[in-house]
Amino acid sequence: MNIEDINTKSPIGSYRGAWVGYSLDEEIRKRAASGGVVTATLCYLIETGRVQGALVCSSQFEDGVFDFKLSIAQSRKELFEAQSSKYFDIPVLKGLDLVKSFDGKVAVVGLPSQINSLTRRMAKNEELRKKVGFRIALFCGHNSKKELIEHIWKKKGIDGRDIEQFRYRQGHWRGQMELTMKDGTLSRFPFQDFSHYQNLHILSLDRCLNCHDHMGYYSDLSTGDVWLHKMKVDPVKHSIFLARTSLAEEIIQKMKSSGLLEAKPVDRQFVYRSQKRSINYHYNLSARAMVGKWLGVKVKDRTKEKPKVRDLVAAFIVLLNHKISKSPRLLFWFMKIPKPILSVYLYLFKGLVNYERKNF
Repeated sequence: MNIEDINTKSPIGSYRGAWVGYSLDEEIRKRAASGGVVTATLCYLIETGRVQGALVCSSQFEDGVFDFKLSIAQSRKELFEAQSSKYFDIPVLKGLDLVKSFDGKVAVVGLPSQINSLTRRMAKNEELRKKVGFRIALFCGHNSKKELIEHIWKKKGIDGRDIEQFRYRQGHWRGQMELTMKDGTLSRFPFQDFSHYQNLHILSLDRCLNCHDHMGYYSDLSTGDVWLHKMKVDPVKHSIFLARTSLAEEIIQKMKSSGLLEAKPVDRQFVYRSQKRSINYHYNLSARAMVGKWLGVKVKDRTKEKPKVRDLVAAFIVLLNHKISKSPRLLFWFMKIPKPILSVYLYLFKGLVNYERKNF
């Protein structure tokens, strides 16, 4: 395993095949944040014996405290319990002890930075290489502290001690958040009530400022949402997915031929445009490094881009919001901003990063 051969010199990186599609299993799809590709792939890997388990994360409440639980799922039921996106910091690699002690091979799902770290460990550890049978990376622009969702619940008058179960996002297009309360009632609200703050990097993690891997360079399979307006009218939500290794390419082709997956091949430009705004901001470490010098935030420039003025303004917004998040008083007042004004601020940021790159 030579990780130095992995191409990280472009936002998307190298891959063997790219598709847009979704799981053909309606039970998987109705629970999914996107097209259900991750859960469908994990089910296939386990049911065909390629792996015997999958390292997954479930959100949980213990004594009214929102937290996570890492486990090795070995069945569809256990995979379903962990299904859907989680938008807070989960140290997936703390589950490696579970992987090492598990009797069989394990698939690991994580964010690009986590799969990067895993792959580097595998390169140095033969035991880990034998245990990890498949790596799936979820596209990621940045991650958040769990305090962000707790702030949203507070704004809505929801006490975390009253929540039995919570899903960040499910349903069509941007989706809805769903809370099951201890009294059995179901509460839903637009995912945008959370994502407006998340997309503006409120309460984002410090380390995310120094990351440029949006697409999961070091994975077997990487996947995420298709944020193209033409997809909004499609009754079925799609995912974009990239096979970065021959193993992943083989798996996708076999799932497709077995009627488990709708998978339409797409070109590199389609991949880029499906995540264009996030890629334009995330890969441009140079803009953040330059603005960071003005704001006293240390960011190492590893991409050597030539930032446009709009990139610098976008980086300023992110770093400013990051600093606001560190001040309890400023954060308190920021959370009081009316949604229409917050929306204008977000659309300004999105407009700044909404352009076509030449190199992707």
